[in-house]
Amino acid sequence: MSPEELIKQTVTVDEAAKLLGISRATAYQLAHEGKLPGARRLGRRIVVSRKALELFLEDTVVEYSHEETQIPVQSNRRKQ
Repeated sequence: MSPEELIKQTVTVDEAAKLLGISRATAYQLAHEGKLPGARRLGRRIVVSRKALELFLEDTVVEYSHEETQIPVQSNRRKQ
């Protein structure tokens, strides 16, 4: 087997949450709503396609980096 074939093709919802930087609960909620990229139910388990997650993350980074709008940052300091 080549090194590429040894890499798991799927990850758990917990692993997907870590990769996406979201909570476990949010990842499961998204999976149940059909909004977690690459998530599939296999019996009682939910598995997530590693490739679908990687493609989602690549697309999100490209889209975000092309936006020219700035996100306003609120300050807790009072104006004097």
